Amino acid sequence: MDHRDSSGSGSEIPRIERALRRCLEWSRTGRHLKIINEVDRALPAIGNQPQLEAQLLIWKAQAHLAVGDPDSAHPAASRSWDLDPSSYACHLLANSLAAVGQPDDAEALLKSGWELFPEAYHLPVQLAILLSDQGRHPEALETIDSLPQGSPVPDDLQVFLLGLHANLLAAMGRWGEADGILREGLHRHPDSDLLEDAHQSLG
Repeated sequence: MDHRDSSGSGSEIPRIERALRRCLEWSRTGRHLKIINEVDRALPAIGNQPQLEAQLLIWKAQAHLAVGDPDSAHPAASRSWDLDPSSYACHLLANSLAAVGQPDDAEALLKSGWELFPEAYHLPVQLAILLSDQGRHPEALETIDSLPQGSPVPDDLQVFLLGLHANLLAAMGRWGEADGILREGLHRHPDSDLLEDAHQSLG
């Protein structure tokens, strides 16, 4: 006997998967309110499928953050994290915590998430940004410096890390080191407008 069908949830799985595909498509085009509505329609049919529910709630939390509503994003991200902890649920929950005025909880979550997902570089980067926003530049710089060297990192994240590293050095008055970071970055990524703009601003 198929227990999923007996609970009424198995027959709904294709519908949930279609909803997830729609969320992906709408996210690419910035249609965040449609994502929220789609998730709200799909959730009542989810049954006992915690991983699928967690995926739907990730999309909902992301959409609420995108439209500037962290108060609504927080419960969705928190529920997703409880159901199926993932690096992205951690990222969204930390964002929502910081946005609703709980930066200490966001910091603690990012640190624990980094321990759970050591390859998820967006978590320490997010932690460094959070620390920097609080004026804790040495701690933010230490966080960036503690990332494993030589590990594969996507080009866009490499560029962002170089810019963040240089900004932190500049904020601490270490202008020469910041200039060196940006020059090295432009050598490796000569077409980066972000690094070029940062270098001109530093000059």
